[in-house]
Amino acid sequence: MMNHDEMAEEYIRAREKQKRVDNPEWDGTTFTRGDMETCYVCGAMDSEMLHDGQTGTFGQAIAALKRGFKVAREGWNGKGMWLWLKQETMVKSEWCHDQALKDIADKNGGQIYAGGCICLKTAQNTIQSGWNPSQPDVLATDWVLVNP
Repeated sequence: MMNHDEMAEEYIRAREKQKRVDNPEWDGTTFTRGDMETCYVCGAMDSEMLHDGQTGTFGQAIAALKRGFKVAREGWNGKGMWLWLKQETMVKSEWCHDQALKDIADKNGGQIYAGGCICLKTAQNTIQSGWNPSQPDVLATDWVLVNP
């Protein structure tokens, strides 16, 4: 995995290429302070992202969930387990199969707000809504992106 300095260098090369396209007369030696700052910040941000085929921290896994990816720990015993982020939404009363939830939605004008949560697909092919990490999960550095 590249560190943020290496990522910044990659961005600088891409910016240089774009400068040459935008201005064929550009001498290839001058960058503005803004060019350099942008490339360094973008490189630092990208190096913090969890990338396919790499392991990362719990913080990187949470960021990946927020971007719509599914994640898992390499160290989990159960095979086929992974997490995803269920987005917040408004649930209509007619969608509710749970009578208590339907009653609440009906009393709330026919719909109810459902907050987002992290969900777990278990090794037994069941779903656990509202998954909470253990301390070993939070401290682990073996988080990976998954494509179930």
